Amino acid sequence: AVALNPSYIFHRLELARIYVDTDRPEEALAQLEAIVPLAPTGDVLDPRHKAEAAELEAELRSGEAVSGSFGGANGVTTCRNWSY
Repeated sequence: AVALNPSYIFHRLELARIYVDTDRPEEALAQLEAIVPLAPTGDVLDPRHKAEAAELEAELRSGEAVSGSFGGANGVTTCRNWSY
């Protein structure tokens, strides 16, 4: 999705979450850093996604990020304050 629309904030945030879940923090940070200069795309949740990205970046930099696992309890992956 990022390759198709690199300016869409949500796609980069989701990719960063996947990288966290798969123990690839440097790649997650690269996606989170790429979100900072992006302008809103018209998605009403862009401000929320940017805030979540900033929070996740801070957690990764401080070593506080907690990764879940795909196929965990009920197939839910969680990382600190968010889940999907």
